[in-house]
Amino acid sequence: DSIAAFLQAAKYFNLETEPSSVERLHYGLGLDYIKTENFSKAQAEFSFLIAYSQDNKVKISSLARTADIYAETGDLDKAISVYKSILKDNSGCHLCDYANYRLAMVFLQLKDYAQAAEALKMVLSEYPNSQLLEEANFYLGSAYFDINDFSGCYLQLRSFISKYPESNLKSQAMLLQGLSLKSLKRFN
Repeated sequence: DSIAAFLQAAKYFNLETEPSSVERLHYGLGLDYIKTENFSKAQAEFSFLIAYSQDNKVKISSLARTADIYAETGDLDKAISVYKSILKDNSGCHLCDYANYRLAMVFLQLKDYAQAAEALKMVLSEYPNSQLLEEANFYLGSAYFDINDFSGCYLQLRSFISKYPESNLKSQAMLLQGLSLKSLKRFN
């Protein structure tokens, strides 16, 4: 399928002057395969880009999608390894906030709430313009709750509700706040 798509694209693009067209083709195919849950073909597309792309953004994006596939298919150790390699090898990259956030989500799946909290704190402190701040704020409060830091949970979620009063996560945040107060014996 990938070879056929490549040959089809070759008819429309001058591959010598527009290598990014080929990269966009492979990346788009990979995303389409993810949508149809054909993870092995998606993995092949992103692996191709990791190996052959000259564009660092394309390589990092492909690495992130590879880690997402590992997380989606339950290979959480590989997902952690790839997210960490993105962060280690590409400090300040265009997807470092995403890699930290997704790393935190994998740690939450593993019930490693302390490491999840650390990754979420990194998103909040290092990437103040990230589009993931709302979710990172909420899940940090949730992680505090799960490690029995009820005071931290209450304060984090109070800040979350103040910053994001229209959030779809607001009712969950209020529930965790109430449970935190109950655990702190502030009310019965």
